Amino acid sequence: MTLLCLSAAFLAGAAASALGLGPWWPLPALGGAGVCLGSLLAGRRGRALLVAAVVLAALAGADRFEEASPGPRPAGIGVLNGLEAPVRLRGEVVSEPEETPGAQRFVLEVDSIFDGQAWHEAGGKLLVTARFFPRYAYGDALELEARLEHPHVVEGFDYAGYLARRGIVSETRFPRAQRLAGGGGDWLTRQLIEARKPLSDSLGRSLPEPEAALARGILLGQRASIPRDLSDELNAAGVSHLVAISGYNVTLVAGLVVAALAGRLGRRPATAAAMVAVVVYAAFVGASPSVLRAA
Repeated sequence: MTLLCLSAAFLAGAAASALGLGPWWPLPALGGAGVCLGSLLAGRRGRALLVAAVVLAALAGADRFEEASPGPRPAGIGVLNGLEAPVRLRGEVVSEPEETPGAQRFVLEVDSIFDGQAWHEAGGKLLVTARFFPRYAYGDALELEARLEHPHVVEGFDYAGYLARRGIVSETRFPRAQRLAGGGGDWLTRQLIEARKPLSDSLGRSLPEPEAALARGILLGQRASIPRDLSDELNAAGVSHLVAISGYNVTLVAGLVVAALAGRLGRRPATAAAMVAVVVYAAFVGASPSVLRAA
């Protein structure tokens, strides 16, 4: 019976991801964590373990579907890669813009292309590197005039394959851009981004560079602002995982919660509280597939 429940939860998570419900996963996850905590406090350890296992199985199913989903076919904007003439397209910013030295980078989900006479429906995701100002935000609707290129080659790394797994088939640098509207996208994702922004800004004000960039990478998983030379040194030293959200960060969060609460509440309630803290932390830093695997 337990195996059947876990299998059903895994399939339900994959189905939710296929239907585009992935951004709402923190709600049932937090609910399941709350049930676990209540069950542990009531002395029902078996129920708590089953609920935790079901929630984790559902998250694993959603993560597996996202990882296995192929990127858009070249019939989308990918067929425009490499054209000399710029193209006009419209879409919505579907990622939190990352600050890089003198620029900002984000993913635009294209919904239409102008053929010179009329707008036509199109599909595909575009990695955009734009000037630092004006600043764009998650959920902004933009119109770009841009030259689309194939993802650039990174020696020793299948960068194009990495982007394809995220559905990104093209990239462009410093296009002409016009904001058409704001406030789109998923409500929960917008709230999480807004919650991260004050902490990121506070780190920037409190610490000099590159210490501030390192702190943002370690605490929030924001690696784009780390200087290239420092990033190369971290890679050469084999410690680049310290500035990415990984099992190290999740273990640290869980360990701190258990250490702080075990003496007052007991081991089991502290463990349940650590589970809740891990779910909240994973949601706070963006809930990407790599973060879900770490959690």
